[in-house]
Order: sequence, then structure tokens, then C-alpha cells
Amino acid sequence: MERDVEPVATAALIQARNGSTRLAGKIHLRIGEATLLAWVVARARAAAGIDRVVVATSDRPDDDATADEAARLGVDVFRGSADDVLGRFVGALTRYPATTVCRLTGDNPLLDPETLTLQIAAHVATGADWTGCEGGRRSVGEVVDAQALLRAAAETADPHCREHVTPYLYTHPDRFRLHRIVPPAYLAGGTARLTVDTGADLSLVRTLHDRLAAAGRPFAVREALALMEADPTLAAINADVRQRGWRE
Repeated sequence: MERDVEPVATAALIQARNGSTRLAGKIHLRIGEATLLAWVVARARAAAGIDRVVVATSDRPDDDATADEAARLGVDVFRGSADDVLGRFVGALTRYPATTVCRLTGDNPLLDPETLTLQIAAHVATGADWTGCEGGRRSVGEVVDAQALLRAAAETADPHCREHVTPYLYTHPDRFRLHRIVPPAYLAGGTARLTVDTGADLSLVRTLHDRLAAAGRPFAVREALALMEADPTLAAINADVRQRGWRE
């Protein structure tokens, strides 16, 4: 019998599974000394205001390794549907209750803790249902009221909304209170792609990591973007990769 879990104010739920169609098993690939998933867990832990970190993975056998990696990293695990990720989040919230949810993805190794901290603070201060960043900036997550997320799950059967978790909220401003923060200046502008969906994306972030390490600089989004600004050829590594929309 599973033990009861005390509710917390804010939980980071990291959606992560092995079944990527463009780069299978990417969350277990290494950037320097750590896996992609380990980098995301570390970024979540570095953000102020997060009381619990949960890896929300699928219940498929090939995600046994994902659950094992989460356990190795010392964070909680919830396993649910591979395709109905919104339903998976509802299950995770039932198991690990929280008032506020930070939705993060396991393929974003340069997630910015500073911006996530700002989002959490703004979300609480404004009483929003969903808090994002102006311009849908890279290397950030989303902050959502848990009750709003449960409402969304009850109201939509759209498979795209259920796969991508939050679109039902931010496409229904008549039903949910939406808020967007202005990100720190170092995240403003530019088109650099730092998430990892393909082999080219992985090559870029590994190159950024190795160059920063060689220069004695931290592997962080501020440093990575400064390096890319100084050397525009780096952006060519994954320039041909197209970001898929949530309707695809």
C-alpha cells in the first residue's frame, strides 16, 4: 500500500519518456558528466520556491530506465499514460498533491532556474491559472494552478491538448487567468534553439557544454547564449531543425 504524501505549495513535474520519435532515448544521453534528465532535475532544484520534484514518465517497459534514473537522482516518480500526458499529470498530482505545478520537460537541459523563480513568484502574486513568458521564450517552463489543470483535464478530449498538457489553458483566455512575465534580458530576442529533439540539437548543446567547460564557465543558458552570440557559426549546427507546433 502506497504511503500518503503530504501536499506541498509548488511541485515541479518533469515529463520525460524514452519514446521520442526524433531522438529515441534522448533523456538518457549525456551532456558532459550528466544525462539530459539529470540536468533538468538539477535546474528544477535550483529554482527558488519549488518544494518537490517529480519525474512523470510513462508506464511502458522501456521507461523502467527512466524511473530508475529518477530514483538515482533522488526525486519522486509517477508513471502513467505515454500519450495522454495531461492525464499523467493529473495522476501525478493525485499521488503528489500540490497547489501550484511547474511543467518542465526532460529534454531542456538549459532550463533557466532564475526565470522559473520569477515565474513562480509572479504566478503566486497575480493569482493566475497559467504563467508563461513573453514570446514563448526558450529555456523556460510553465507554471500552472493545480485546480486549473484539473479543470482542463476534465473539459478537453482533444488529443493534442492532452499530449502537450497546457494548450487548453492558454488557448482559452475566457476560461483561465493567463499571465506572462518579461524574461531576463539575456533571454530576450534571438532565435537560438536549445531544446534537444534531434541529433543536431544534441550536438549543439554538447559543443556548448564542452566549450564552456574548457573556458572554466558554467553550463548555463546565460553563458551558452553569450557564447553563441560571440560565435554565430554555432547556431548553424541545428539551424535546419524545425520546431514542431503543438497541433502536429
